[in-house]
Amino acid sequence: MRNSLPILLVVLLAGCAPSAAAVQAAIAQTQTAQPTATATATATATATATATATAAATATSTATTTATATATAIPTVNAPFASGNYVGEWKDGMPNGQGTLETTYDGLGLTSTYTGTWKDGERNGQGAEIDNYTDGTEIIYTGEWANDKKNGQGTDTSSGGRFTMTLIYTGPWKDGKMHGQGKRIFVMKSGTDYEEGEYINGEENGIFIETYADGSTKYILYKDGEKVP
Repeated sequence: MRNSLPILLVVLLAGCAPSAAAVQAAIAQTQTAQPTATATATATATATATATATAAATATSTATTTATATATAIPTVNAPFASGNYVGEWKDGMPNGQGTLETTYDGLGLTSTYTGTWKDGERNGQGAEIDNYTDGTEIIYTGEWANDKKNGQGTDTSSGGRFTMTLIYTGPWKDGKMHGQGKRIFVMKSGTDYEEGEYINGEENGIFIETYADGSTKYILYKDGEKVP
């Protein structure tokens, strides 16, 4: 009501007695104009704050992306290494990180390809090695490596060429040999046999459980890879 007094005074000073309708119209006009102006100012301030926040968020996102890209950038090469050719991440003059080394041994009729993790020029971590021989033999190892050898859990599959069956070993390895409680699978045309037991330096030692394709089982004692009568 206080804001409507100037309008009423102007009308009275003009020498006219305002009607009740005119007074109500003047008051309504004053009360409507003030909230409209306030709402407009509030909306403008809100839009400005939103635009500022959006710009700040965009700038932060851009900075984070740039920092991440800089931190993860590792040089890669395609170069001779260890009698083969290496393609992958490279640091301090040797393979470090993810990479593939392909080596051909003409005297053995063998092409060996390793793909996986490297540390200071050695296979170290998770990786897979595929050995292909000219006689058709293929040996594939997938698993853990340390000190450039099979160390840890892994699976080795041998087939073709010199093998009359597919031979699979799954279990622990030590310095490139089966070592620990493992399982071998013999896949033949006539069926599949299994043996489970402990391997020491690549050979069966102790009591093994052998399961045959017909479902029968047998316990066999081994020492240094030989059956004990």
